[in-house]
Amino acid sequence: MVWAFDKQLQTAKQLPIKNVAQERGFYDQDVEDSLNRDVELPGYAVIEKVCRGETINEAERKYLTYYIGTMLRRVPHARARAESFVPQVIEQSTENAKALFIAAAAAGELDPETLAARLAEVEEAREKFLMEPPDEARKSCKTAWPFLSWLHAIHGMYWRVLRVSAGRSRFLTSDNPAHFFEAYGLGHDECEVIFPLRSDVLLHCSRQRCQQLSQVDCAEALVKEVNRRVAGGATRFVFYHAEASWVLNAAKNRPEQMKRIYWE
Repeated sequence: MVWAFDKQLQTAKQLPIKNVAQERGFYDQDVEDSLNRDVELPGYAVIEKVCRGETINEAERKYLTYYIGTMLRRVPHARARAESFVPQVIEQSTENAKALFIAAAAAGELDPETLAARLAEVEEAREKFLMEPPDEARKSCKTAWPFLSWLHAIHGMYWRVLRVSAGRSRFLTSDNPAHFFEAYGLGHDECEVIFPLRSDVLLHCSRQRCQQLSQVDCAEALVKEVNRRVAGGATRFVFYHAEASWVLNAAKNRPEQMKRIYWE
């Protein structure tokens, strides 16, 4: 069982773990099968080793990198964000197409009548695609697979394993569990990726140097800070091992209220 906190309804319910963070038909069955076979099973095995404090080899590091990257892409937040970019891409493509025809006309390659017809066709296509985006755009928004640039960025970071050392707080998770500051982007030097592995173990990835998989005792203040990030970044649901009134308050935090973590 786990406590599920609903940011939209401002409610908390204790539910079976197998029934939360799932949406029927979110992906086609072949994608679900691939996620289980190629991402979850190998990823879980590495997570178990990290939680036990064991070292991992390069192949296992790649499995976990792919698992984290997929967690960034397969969640409702990523799909909604991708869909929000579609109108911008259509508008930009429209402007680019019009500029090409206008340049062709200026070079004497199109007469005024033909130019007017081409510009009208472009505008017609724009209106059509704004109403119903192309299949390629819809498929891109619905994919579960991370970009190669994301994987390179995460793999190239320094990884620290944070463990709860004192206090009663534990790490929470959400329907958007892998968190980073989107204003920076994964390739930025200031980027941090945090990913809860267990209620008492969390992976912190950054470009602040350390020995890979350094074990860090995580005091109460640091637990609260990473919890603010994960809760604030949730699309709707936050999950915690116990009933706690502060969870829904933490979910109200905005990105500009978060603090960077600096390691000495």
